[in-house]
Amino acid sequence: MQQMIMQYPPQKNLNRHVKSLFICLLLVLVACEAESPEHYLSEGKVLLKQGDLDSARVQFQNALQLNPSLPEAYFQLALVAEKKEGWGGMLRNLLDTITIDPSHLQAQIKLGQLYLLGAKYDKAAKQAQIILQLNPGNITGQLMQGAVKLRQGKNEAAIQDIEQVLVKQPYFVNAVALKVAYLKAEERNAEALQFLKQGIAHNPDDRDLRLLKIRMDMDSKAYGQAVNEYEALIDKFPDDVSLLVPFAELLLFVGRQEEAEQYLRAAIDKQPENLKLKLKLVELTRKRDVKQAESLLTEFIRISPEQSVLKFQL
Repeated sequence: MQQMIMQYPPQKNLNRHVKSLFICLLLVLVACEAESPEHYLSEGKVLLKQGDLDSARVQFQNALQLNPSLPEAYFQLALVAEKKEGWGGMLRNLLDTITIDPSHLQAQIKLGQLYLLGAKYDKAAKQAQIILQLNPGNITGQLMQGAVKLRQGKNEAAIQDIEQVLVKQPYFVNAVALKVAYLKAEERNAEALQFLKQGIAHNPDDRDLRLLKIRMDMDSKAYGQAVNEYEALIDKFPDDVSLLVPFAELLLFVGRQEEAEQYLRAAIDKQPENLKLKLKLVELTRKRDVKQAESLLTEFIRISPEQSVLKFQL
């Protein structure tokens, strides 16, 4: 009987089969990576940084579908809610984060800040203690303690926390703002204004300190100075539409209505879908000329006929 001889494929064909197998394995690995929670988490962070809040939220939710116990995904959802000013959603996601991972420092900090914002001072004080236990000497934790004491009227205890931070980081923005609040609470307004000016000089690009200076100017009825400060701030941050509406209201207050309308129109040009801006402009215009306000409202309805609120106003 003729001996059977096993036929091996030529080396060229063998290499082709190996390459095909390698490519298949690579595609499988890539597909697995694309479906991993970490992938969705990473994509969501990029989208959040770009300001695409809705798409970022979807990516974080995708990550949680694959791993419902991923604390960072809950924390990122809290950041999305914060951007949207959805405080209830922010609170829920922060609580979910620290329930899974009590050592998540940033979540504990955000939770404390949220309690402070909501005037839940006892809870904010407890959060400050947790933060300092996780990270002794944490500046935010120390300032949170100081802020709580200041809100509770314990001014002397508050300034000790604030000064400790200022020793570590002179003219640290949040510490500057808190010390200004302390000095105002002590009715040392001239000192408060002087210290705030020093803080701004050391942090010339900080928007919040400069807004605090405007509020102090308005409190002291230095309206002309407040207008000048606002104009300088808008020049510094030309893309910040949130500055235009309060500035328009200030201009209206000091009797410069036409300028107020111009700034609102500039805001609408930058955010043409912002209904609140349009209604505010109509309100201002109506005080000066009802027919012109009606014409303006009619034009807004022509552009956005689906907005029933505009029709109701008309």
